[in-house]
Amino acid sequence: MFSAEFVPAQEMLAHWSSLYCVQGFKAMAQRIDPEAFLDGFAEQYRHTCEGEMQYQKLGASELGGKASYSAMLTCDKMPQTHRGEQGIDKPVGEIGHYTVIAGKEDLFLLHQSARGEALLSLSSLKVAPPIERIADMSGLR
Repeated sequence: MFSAEFVPAQEMLAHWSSLYCVQGFKAMAQRIDPEAFLDGFAEQYRHTCEGEMQYQKLGASELGGKASYSAMLTCDKMPQTHRGEQGIDKPVGEIGHYTVIAGKEDLFLLHQSARGEALLSLSSLKVAPPIERIADMSGLR
């Protein structure tokens, strides 16, 4: 697995308000489909979440001729998983949009999340699927 994580310039990976992450899983595309991969990922997320967790499947699509599957994951008490800064150990609310794309050989997970105290109450949060997706997947193998 390889990954790249991006946070706002003034923030640290140990304490962020928004995050964009790209992960690649070598030689996984022939072993598991995007929905099943995301289901397994959501189960791990459920074990990490210390409060109420929601998994809202948004469905399958095709991006640049590649099979993909998207979902929203929310947790009202997500622990800080990138430890290292002093005084940052209080769980926070988190919401994320996840898309798994099946390349020719590899699976790719694109993930954009937000964290903060405003997300601590998820019971009234409803997220609609994106209306439009723009992607150039020609570089994925």
